[in-house]
Amino acid sequence: MAEIDSNKYVTEQEIVTEQELVTKQEIVTEQELVTKQEKKEETIVDIAYKIYNSIDTVKKNIKKINRLAKKYKIEEKIIEEFGLLDDAKNAVTDLGNKAKDGLEGMGNDLINEVKNVVKKPFDEIKNFFESIPKLIQPLLDFIENIKDFFKKIIAAFDFSDFNKIKAVIATLVIPFIGQLYARLFYLDGSLHLPFLLLFSLPPLSIIPALAIMFNLIEKAKGGKPWDGSIILPIVLNALSNLILPYFLNGFYLLIVQYVVVFVSLIIIYYIKGEKECNNKSAPLLKVLRNALISKIAFFVLPFAIPYIPYIGLIFKFVSMIPYAGQIIMEGVSLLIVYVLLNMVNGSDNSFCQDNNKNIYMIFILFIISIVLTYVSTII
Repeated sequence: MAEIDSNKYVTEQEIVTEQELVTKQEIVTEQELVTKQEKKEETIVDIAYKIYNSIDTVKKNIKKINRLAKKYKIEEKIIEEFGLLDDAKNAVTDLGNKAKDGLEGMGNDLINEVKNVVKKPFDEIKNFFESIPKLIQPLLDFIENIKDFFKKIIAAFDFSDFNKIKAVIATLVIPFIGQLYARLFYLDGSLHLPFLLLFSLPPLSIIPALAIMFNLIEKAKGGKPWDGSIILPIVLNALSNLILPYFLNGFYLLIVQYVVVFVSLIIIYYIKGEKECNNKSAPLLKVLRNALISKIAFFVLPFAIPYIPYIGLIFKFVSMIPYAGQIIMEGVSLLIVYVLLNMVNGSDNSFCQDNNKNIYMIFILFIISIVLTYVSTII
């Protein structure tokens, strides 16, 4: 490249040297582009202002070069030879990128901080409103309990049900028998809260009477503890005693009578069990248990009933009736045990649940019933 005569184009004061274009104060170095991490005390505005001044200075230098080059007709290749324009452009580009990255980083941090500051009170408000139901729940429960209490008061003095009136009066006035009457005819044979039977004498009888008024004694499941199905074993027992002796005798008569009555008992307890279990089949083992208990009572009660105070004397005379006396006593025994077992089953919440342990009890009951059947032929 040809050497340029400086006196021909510019004076020594007007020559723009590399040192004059890029001084220490004007060159934007990486140290001047401090980030928030290096100088946390500087704000975003201060950093942006410095970046702006640096970029502005470089722009002024570039404009000054172009102006002098045009004024003194210096070839662009001279400027390119010195590399001033490229350096300036690169410096500006690098500076802009770093400024952009720095501002974006600080902007994101600022946005996150603002979000956190704004979000915190909203979260606290949200948590407060969410805790309100928990705070007022005890009050709501208390109000609901009061509401239920007054409902029970109103229901207790609602005597539109004539059967309830009779049950309350009978329990209040008639010792022991009155509460049994209420449990059998109004509460479907319920044995719920059986300790109330201890308060059967007036004036203590007011306690079970109030319990009936306020519906504290739950009704038994399955309806009344008796129904028409009990007629089946009573009639079959009577027929087996009156007819079968003309066709059978001895051991065979005993076996047939036992089977006829026992099967009829299984049938009626199965039917009643469906009612007590809400139209679902009752556990077969419990049905067999009830049938065997009834069969045992079939032999025991005719001997025990005459010894019951007051009414026992009546049954004693009944048992003395020729031919029919024993059959009547057996029928009464079947009815009594049928009612009592249905009272127990209807008040037992576990009756409809199967229990394999019953098989041992059934075996024992079966042996007892066989022994009593044999003894009955001797007596």
